[in-house]
Amino acid sequence: MAKKDIYTPDPERIQLYLSGNMSKADQVAFENEIDTTPQLRDAVQEAALAKWTIHAYANQEEMKALNELYEDNAQKAKLINLMHYRWMAVAAAIALLLVAYFIFKPAPVKNMEQIIASYYEVPASPDIMAIDTEEALRKADKAYGDQDWQTAIDAYEQIHEDSISSFQISRIAFFKGISQMELGKWEQAENSLSTANQHPEQSQWYLALLALKKGDREKAKERLSAISSNADHYFASQANSLLEELEALKE
Repeated sequence: MAKKDIYTPDPERIQLYLSGNMSKADQVAFENEIDTTPQLRDAVQEAALAKWTIHAYANQEEMKALNELYEDNAQKAKLINLMHYRWMAVAAAIALLLVAYFIFKPAPVKNMEQIIASYYEVPASPDIMAIDTEEALRKADKAYGDQDWQTAIDAYEQIHEDSISSFQISRIAFFKGISQMELGKWEQAENSLSTANQHPEQSQWYLALLALKKGDREKAKERLSAISSNADHYFASQANSLLEELEALKE
């Protein structure tokens, strides 16, 4: 009996697609393959998640590097000062006071706005497709990248769904939902994110954050609990941490 071939997604094709460097014909064929091949669809979703995460934390990594540089220079300055023996006793006393302060000072209490700000990141803009891609999609993606939210929404809504794949329809719904959320259009954003059915983990996470942003804490907790209860969910850890902060937050 012949052994059945096991389908293995090609990571180079996936990265080529996400970077927008496929020709129009190859892009259409690839999206049709996404629609009919669950393994490829899952692989594309995972690659997109990884790409968005890298973008989301890029600024944080830059700030971390700057802080490390500052701390290194501050340490060098401290060593130079300590060479002057007259100040050694004073410096030691100050150091002890600082250590005691940071050990015993109470942890700052965050308010709701600070909690949301620490978890909410606008997803990185989608890659603008190749030059022969539909003009409305290119315009929408560029407007989203420029944070011109209303222009992005208008352009996404001009795209004819019968001319693109279901994966692209889901992608458009997701980014349109984020744009609507940025403008405070809660109901429209919820409707859009709820239809991004091929981007379930991203849409579930941002639907939970949307509920927080519009002040529905109970709905947010319900959605976060559903995410955190699934250990395989990409945002399970973040959802669990956010739930803990919400539980600790005083009414």
